[in-house]
Amino acid sequence: MKKRDIYEILCWGVILVTAMAMAVLGSTENLWYDEAYTVAMIQHPVREIVEITSYDVHSPFYYILVKGFYLLCGQRIQAVKMFSVLFLVLFEVVIKYAVSAIWDKRAALYSLLLVLALPSVAVQAVNCRMYTMGLFFVGLSVALSYFAVCKSEVRLWCLFTLSCVAAMYVHIFTMISMFFLFLILFVFVLCDREHRRKNIMCYLGSGIVSSIAYLPWLRVILRQFGTVKETSMYADITEKSYVGYWVEWFSSEWHTGWRTLRAWQAALLLAVVLYVVIILFLKAKHKVLPGILLLLAVLPTIFGIVFSLNVTTVYTGRYSFPLLGLICVFMGVAFSSVRFKVLPICVMALLLAGGVKNYGEEYSRQTDKGMQEFLVFAKETVGEKDAYMVDSIHASLFLLYEGNHPYYMAGTVADMNPFAVKDFVDWEDLGDVEHIYLLALSEEPLNIWPFADYPSRLVKEFDYMMYHVKIHEIDYMGGK
Repeated sequence: MKKRDIYEILCWGVILVTAMAMAVLGSTENLWYDEAYTVAMIQHPVREIVEITSYDVHSPFYYILVKGFYLLCGQRIQAVKMFSVLFLVLFEVVIKYAVSAIWDKRAALYSLLLVLALPSVAVQAVNCRMYTMGLFFVGLSVALSYFAVCKSEVRLWCLFTLSCVAAMYVHIFTMISMFFLFLILFVFVLCDREHRRKNIMCYLGSGIVSSIAYLPWLRVILRQFGTVKETSMYADITEKSYVGYWVEWFSSEWHTGWRTLRAWQAALLLAVVLYVVIILFLKAKHKVLPGILLLLAVLPTIFGIVFSLNVTTVYTGRYSFPLLGLICVFMGVAFSSVRFKVLPICVMALLLAGGVKNYGEEYSRQTDKGMQEFLVFAKETVGEKDAYMVDSIHASLFLLYEGNHPYYMAGTVADMNPFAVKDFVDWEDLGDVEHIYLLALSEEPLNIWPFADYPSRLVKEFDYMMYHVKIHEIDYMGGK
């Protein structure tokens, strides 16, 4: 069997292992708040989805697509998780074909193994959010842009434009990534003397179409920036914030493995050193392109950090997840170019070992039994005329599992809230409710209004995923 045939089989093997492993993770119904937000959002009609997202920092594109997939698959939570797994697998297929065509199948194999080993993949692959969808469209847009310039085909430019518009509507930072891609692509178009005139025309046409296509949402984006600045839940950027970015990029968001994190930082540094050697001494194919991929991953990240420092603290590490695929390809190409093959094999073995460890931790989180404790409590303790009070919007996620009783939140519920939570401004809002059970995720919710004025007792305490939950029974009858 030829060596390239072996690499072909191994590439498809990695893709199959990824699909199977992530499908196992996505077979449960455990959700943390952001995921519950998605599941609650897609319960609304499309018109309401568009309206609610206009108050958030995202567009409705992901929610509308996942709503269709959710309905098609029988309205099961696992369907929303599998939607994310699907786009991760599609991204790997893009890597397999694009990297094989531009470099070789050995580089494709290393890139795929790095994606599989990446700790944040185990978290985001089944995360009911738009990050793997962004990963796919960013990767597809980069690949199509390269082939469009090289082959100067209108068909490829049209496909690139469609992919670019989709990426722009996935997430605000994938939109920013497309902006930087267009800047870099402009240099490529000018450097291609053979097809310069045709490519310039196609480039301008693609830019105009992309801008017009995004124009309807641009006004909403500007309003969203103002809303986030007023209601941002993120703390100010500090030294710890930068450490947090590294954790979300190259470790587990929930189970920080510092050894794994340092191993990835060292591997990335090694890849950069090897790339410098390639640039200076080796006659490798397309030597400049890996550096462009790394640059395209770095620029939007820098923009996000600067934006958070000067405008509003909206940027978090997970927003760079759609760009980590480009870093994996950069590292894969650098490692595959090394003639001393033992070095990259040892590095890959180390990173894969860390990936396996992180996968086990994520599996434990996904199979957590805390929600079952809550459901048993609700069945045995909470009566027909009782209600829940939540101390924050994050506690609203329990409504998705136990929605037989009304949920209230102290104050007025925000416009961006998709949960069926009711306003609580006065005790009269409770009507004929007999008992109130406060679902508290914070440490001191009883010291704030309206809970501070009435006696309470702790009736249940349990852990669920990354949350420590306390349920207090509030004796409010004297306030009615």
